[in-house]
Amino acid sequence: MEPTTNQTDHAACIGKVQVLGLIAKGCTAAQAACLKQLRESGYHKTLALTWAQFCPQYFGISRDTADQQIRYLDELGAAWFRLNEVVRISPKTFRRIRSLIQGESVEIDGEMVPITPENSARIRDAVLKMRSELSRPAPPAEPAAAYASPEVAHLRFEIARNLGNLASMVQRTNMPKDVEVLTSLIDSSVKKLGEIRSLLGAQRH
Repeated sequence: MEPTTNQTDHAACIGKVQVLGLIAKGCTAAQAACLKQLRESGYHKTLALTWAQFCPQYFGISRDTADQQIRYLDELGAAWFRLNEVVRISPKTFRRIRSLIQGESVEIDGEMVPITPENSARIRDAVLKMRSELSRPAPPAEPAAAYASPEVAHLRFEIARNLGNLASMVQRTNMPKDVEVLTSLIDSSVKKLGEIRSLLGAQRH
């Protein structure tokens, strides 16, 4: 009896996971996608195996490890796996910089840089810099801030960090268009902050 299309697909998927597991230092997006496909199809049941038995027997990993990679794929997407092929980055750090990720590219100094081996050195340096900035301790709290709610305290820290990033960008930019955009951003931010300040003043009365 010839194998069915589904059986052939599952066999190919198993082979891909096994090969990738041998040649890759970590799980790839393709590997995670195959794990997800195999788990959702219930293929292991046709072999009279549980998922917990199937994973170590066919892939040499535990069920928990397989499930974790599937969760990362669902939550973080293929970009996280792709970025990890270039530079090790934890899910926690990725969540904090994911706004800089668009598809298969990462924003570095205002430029979208493809996540490819050719750009690995530049991406690695940028991620290390981002990681350093994220881990930088918050400045000492001012007396009023010491009694703020956790949400306000976190917002204060984020604003201070972003203002520092803005100042750094202003110092190193030399492109006329960037200067124009940054000037407009600062002007509109000052105006908006003034409006918010007025709202706070009204709430005190």
